[in-house]
Amino acid sequence: MKSVVTMVGRYVYSWIQEEAGFLALAGLFLAFTVISPTMAVDRERLPTDSGLVAYLDEVQSRFPRVDGLGDIGVSGGTQLAYDAPRKRLLIADYINDRLLVLNQQGEVAVLANSSTATVPAPWLKDCNDVAVDSSGRIYVADIVNSTVWMIGPDLFWMGAVPVPPVSDGYVRVVAVDSMDRVLVGQYRFFGNSRILVYQEDEKTGSMELVTSFKFNPPGEDYCGRPLDIVVDSQDRIIIAEGSTTYYTAQRVHVFDKEFRWVTTFGSAGSRPGQFTSIGGLAIGPKDAIVVSTPDLHSSTVSFFFSNGTYAGRITGMYYTRGLAFTPGELLIANQLVGGGAVIEHVDVDWTSLHPTETSTTPPGPEPVPESTAAATLILLSWGLAMRSIQAISQRRIGC
Repeated sequence: MKSVVTMVGRYVYSWIQEEAGFLALAGLFLAFTVISPTMAVDRERLPTDSGLVAYLDEVQSRFPRVDGLGDIGVSGGTQLAYDAPRKRLLIADYINDRLLVLNQQGEVAVLANSSTATVPAPWLKDCNDVAVDSSGRIYVADIVNSTVWMIGPDLFWMGAVPVPPVSDGYVRVVAVDSMDRVLVGQYRFFGNSRILVYQEDEKTGSMELVTSFKFNPPGEDYCGRPLDIVVDSQDRIIIAEGSTTYYTAQRVHVFDKEFRWVTTFGSAGSRPGQFTSIGGLAIGPKDAIVVSTPDLHSSTVSFFFSNGTYAGRITGMYYTRGLAFTPGELLIANQLVGGGAVIEHVDVDWTSLHPTETSTTPPGPEPVPESTAAATLILLSWGLAMRSIQAISQRRIGC
């Protein structure tokens, strides 16, 4: 028995020595193809059960809707934001000149310029966008007044961000980063749109203009219409750019927290990774970028990895616009709004979202499909088996 074990050991040792070069090359090739750190990033799947995407199912009508929010109604050009610490959903109701605040208990606060408002706000006009900072202050982009109103956590007026008036444009969108810098998207005609950056002065408590920048990639001078702004966990600023009378653009730009351009993805079109229009943006798990494309018959919500690589989309919804990611605590939001006829919550199968060959946005390393990795493993296994059989046959002939 001992001699048999010794003989097998010598054979294995001899085989390893003879096949060392082949095994080393095969191992390197396998590591590069399947477990390369660069490839692992692209092959990474978005996590499951880590969030929901809430979208607004709206109607192009100037009449308040009565289904879903009772006698409150929502219509036209609406954006969403989620106040996570207070578990409140904020709805900027553009057509009805008001801000709606929904909490988990089903209570709805209405800030509006009418006698039916919970909190009278005669200064609110076309509320096109809403954002909230770490202390609960709410910022509302008002197109008619071309300003950003500041509202306290108690929902009472605090003042306004001092946006300088311009004769050739108006305020359109607003966002807040983790440093409580307020980002204001100011649309200006003839390609001069820009992002204004404000921060609170520690001594005076007033909002001061820190800087501004145009959101065009390097080498371009023209900035289209800022459609939405969101900020991810790294304080990267994501801006949706839309077309103007003189310029065609349906794409998304990413800037770092120092306002330096990182990447641009998307283009005008209806293919995966393209947009016929852009309604809103949201940031999902692992900084996934979510883009809504409104359409009266078949809206699309598209998903992109943080580097801009297209990951998948959901289609068939009715005129989606506002987007907001919420944690699991908002699972009952469908009940809060009376059955979800206006605000729907969609479970996203994150495991089905991955980089695909149909992507029209190539930034970042190309992913290795799982089928390629599996085929590589099969070929390597077959090669090893053939080499082993050949080595054994040669030894027998030699004997």
